[in-house]
Amino acid sequence: MPHCSRQLTNNFLYANWGEGLSNCILLANSFSGIVDSCLHRDALNMAGYILRIRPYVTEIQLENSFEYEEVFNDLSIHIFTKQDLLKTPADFWNSREEPQYLKKDVEFIATAR
Repeated sequence: MPHCSRQLTNNFLYANWGEGLSNCILLANSFSGIVDSCLHRDALNMAGYILRIRPYVTEIQLENSFEYEEVFNDLSIHIFTKQDLLKTPADFWNSREEPQYLKKDVEFIATAR
């Protein structure tokens, strides 16, 4: 999911939320970069699942060897190992609310319901 919005990555996590994530490997923008680049309240609103899973994911940042440094500059491989997912608190997977996003966010276009 290179260069996809944080909301799409968040939706991926929501759709696969549970210990079954251990069957997933995600090539996407860095979770650390997403969380660290915004205010905590914004991360909760736009990337709540990323924020919650971040301590339990192995993130491998890819080296950028392109001439133009901004190309794929924030790309990482995210591995959800069963060993790390077993470290989650007992009720960790119970809270699974569908993400809701602001309509005015220019990074993500939502369809009207």
